[in-house]
Amino acid sequence: MIAYRTVWDFVTLWETDFSDPWHRALFEPTVAWIPQYIGFTFIFIAGMSFTLGSRHLVKGLQLIAWSTVISLITWFAIPENPVRFGVLNLLGCGMIVLWALDRVLPERASTLGFVVSLALYAFFFDAQRGTIWGIDLPDALYRNDVTAFFGFPPSDFISSDYYPLIPYVFVMIAGYCTFNVLARANRLAILSVDYTSALGRALRWMGRHSLVIYLLHQPIIFGTLYLLK
Repeated sequence: MIAYRTVWDFVTLWETDFSDPWHRALFEPTVAWIPQYIGFTFIFIAGMSFTLGSRHLVKGLQLIAWSTVISLITWFAIPENPVRFGVLNLLGCGMIVLWALDRVLPERASTLGFVVSLALYAFFFDAQRGTIWGIDLPDALYRNDVTAFFGFPPSDFISSDYYPLIPYVFVMIAGYCTFNVLARANRLAILSVDYTSALGRALRWMGRHSLVIYLLHQPIIFGTLYLLK
């Protein structure tokens, strides 16, 4: 994610020509498979990590608060393309959804939950573009910021980082269910890393400071590239 953001900032600052096929594949929304993959993986891992944490409701609200701060900053800094309902907002809302789901979903239902979640993600994948599997959705669904929050943005909606609740919360639920399936099967060892090794220590440090890293990486990268320019 950080590597992609670095390239994105570089292209933005140096006003790269997007006629090149590689540039279109990386950045054009209609074929932006790399950011889609990065976002999917990031959200899926967040769902898997849910069970390892605590104070989920409080942390979810904190993430929503930080996402609001980012939205306000970008609204003034880049009013033509602010961050609205970005990935932090999704993770915060998703954490609250999982907090509630964790109290009612039996662990034995996790396999079914995984399958259903991915099916719903695939089903609603194009909903923000006005269609579901080629069927046009009614315009009444795409009215304002409230509908945009859920995944049905109006035609004039703009965001440089848009991860609505639908369909991406289903990715987070799928990650949560995956962890439970592995735990029930005593297969969590496949995810383990020797915490005394250099890799293990690095991963533990990044895990404990993931929010700070996320909040600071973009200003640092953009600022550094801006100075180099």
